[in-house]
Amino acid sequence: MTLIIFGQCSMVAQLVEINDNMETYTLGDPIDSDWWSHGNCSGGMGCDLFPSTVFFRSGSKSGLVPGDGTTDVALNLGNKIFDEWALSFWIYIPSNKEAHLQIMDQYPVTSGVSVMGNILFNPNLSNPGEGVIEDCYGGPVNFNFPHDQWFQFILIVEIFSGISLATCAILIDNVEVLPYGTPFTDSVGTTASSFGGIEFLSISQNNELFVDDISYQSAFYENVDEFPGLLFQIQPNPVVHTLNIQSDFEIEVVRIFDTLGRDVGSFRGTALDISSFAAGLYFVEVVSGKRRAVQKFIKN
Repeated sequence: MTLIIFGQCSMVAQLVEINDNMETYTLGDPIDSDWWSHGNCSGGMGCDLFPSTVFFRSGSKSGLVPGDGTTDVALNLGNKIFDEWALSFWIYIPSNKEAHLQIMDQYPVTSGVSVMGNILFNPNLSNPGEGVIEDCYGGPVNFNFPHDQWFQFILIVEIFSGISLATCAILIDNVEVLPYGTPFTDSVGTTASSFGGIEFLSISQNNELFVDDISYQSAFYENVDEFPGLLFQIQPNPVVHTLNIQSDFEIEVVRIFDTLGRDVGSFRGTALDISSFAAGLYFVEVVSGKRRAVQKFIKN
């Protein structure tokens, strides 16, 4: 896959809204504060997310959606109607367990509808390591995931042309499940009223999902319309070892940022050795004189 961008924009500027490693919550108490709440239930035990020390990706805690069949956790993403938004979190699903989440167009989720309903992991315990997005643009989409280890879920929503024309991408375990530019709609084309929240549901007695290291921020670019645009290509994408850049302009500096906006590497030249980078989503910024442009890429 080759991406092309006409950049009238400068380096990535990040507005971080959520950065939660689950370490601040008290064991035994429901998590019902900040960006966490509940959906169609009254809160507390059997409804809210609960801190757990059974599995954790960082620190000593994660959040648990158990197998009680009633827990209905809501993550507030702010009812966005403009800009580009990147959500990332890590999931752990033990063997012989299933899990369920959906993307909502409104928060509180009780007043909204599902944009992409029923993202199922090992539904009915019938397909270990397999999942499906049941209701998204183009119809059901299958994917794979690992049991008994942490894996990343990334959702990008682009709303630059208004919410009715919003597009999205979903990556699960570093695999592009929905490609960039997928309409942000359900399978029949119903558009969202906003990018509202995520709902984690306890779908059955066999449900068990742990969540950790949640990150959510905008990825927007400062307008510099007074300068001509910069055209460049990157390939391959996703990439494992070397990211190649092609441009008709003389490239002076290349910088790479992670999803928190941190500068993780500066390069000169057009063949970038990123083999040491951790797997995930990154932004590459190309500078040529007063021209700058940015693209996204995935490191596998």
